[in-house]
Amino acid sequence: MEENVKVRFWKSTWFVVLMCIFFPPIGLVLLWVLEKFAKPLRIALTAFLVFYSILWIGAFGSVNSSYVAPHQVSNEVSIEKFQDQRLTGDWSISDNGHSGNSAFDYMKTTFGDDGKYQSEFKTSDTHEVFSIVGTYGVDKDGNLYISEKSSGNEILYYYTLQDGDLLLQYTENGTVKLSKSNSDINASTSNEPPKPVAPTTATYKPGTYKIGVDMPPGLYALTGPGYVEVSSDSSGDSIIDNDNIGNFAYILVQDGEYLKLSRCSAKPETETAPKTGSVYASGMYKVGKDIPAGEYKVTADSDRGYYERNASAIGSGSDILDNDNFEGSTYVTINDGEYLKLSRCSISI
Repeated sequence: MEENVKVRFWKSTWFVVLMCIFFPPIGLVLLWVLEKFAKPLRIALTAFLVFYSILWIGAFGSVNSSYVAPHQVSNEVSIEKFQDQRLTGDWSISDNGHSGNSAFDYMKTTFGDDGKYQSEFKTSDTHEVFSIVGTYGVDKDGNLYISEKSSGNEILYYYTLQDGDLLLQYTENGTVKLSKSNSDINASTSNEPPKPVAPTTATYKPGTYKIGVDMPPGLYALTGPGYVEVSSDSSGDSIIDNDNIGNFAYILVQDGEYLKLSRCSAKPETETAPKTGSVYASGMYKVGKDIPAGEYKVTADSDRGYYERNASAIGSGSDILDNDNFEGSTYVTINDGEYLKLSRCSISI
């Protein structure tokens, strides 16, 4: 009588098929060790399983990371956060030799000692200007959490401090290098001599100025009425932005640009007082400084008026968020960090 021989389960055809489907590297080995199926079929299956194994390893073999990409909204609420006092102050791009900095025309970021956060930057590819206002906190792993005021979203970055500079990870593979505007660090990472920059206490009268030589880069308050123009070269043919201003406005200029003032003057914004009074007449207002954020009724001085909401001051190109030529009156809602331009109209509070 012939004896029934038990076959181990891992030698069974059904087990080999399952391994090929769910664990293709193991299935591929068993296919040849156990010599399942005819040789031509095994060769065809091998070609398929090699390709399938690569996809399988890529999907399940990657290593998890604790890094969270910038601009990702987080639902995490249990992480213990605190303020890093080393971040307190104003930071901006100063090292053009850092590869990640080339993604931005400029970036200015402020960390307050009270946990407030404000950042404004312009991308070099699309020349769009972005402004983020809110509060910040960090955790022990070097994650920077920004709670955006306007949307309520929480944005995550990764940061580190290196030789007095701030390295901020803005993409999964790129960092931007920022330096403190008023750093106490005496050592400089640059071998170039400092540029002769005029003192910031000056009031700049009508004329043409080279930024970084005749006047420092930054935000300035303008007194008019007059005309302003920002160019990338001294010929004036490459105009970045220009405007006919009213009694007052704001302009942001960067290192290497040229600023033309006609029938108006400029003074560093930090040395000017907020606008006061119950009536906001024609001019440009910095929201959060000159006028609180909120909804306002705008009334035309005559038949028609014009208002304009900007993401940043003059000098940043086309960054109009909202505008309207209106009759009689209308309503506008403004947010901290924006700039409101009123022409032939006013706001009464």
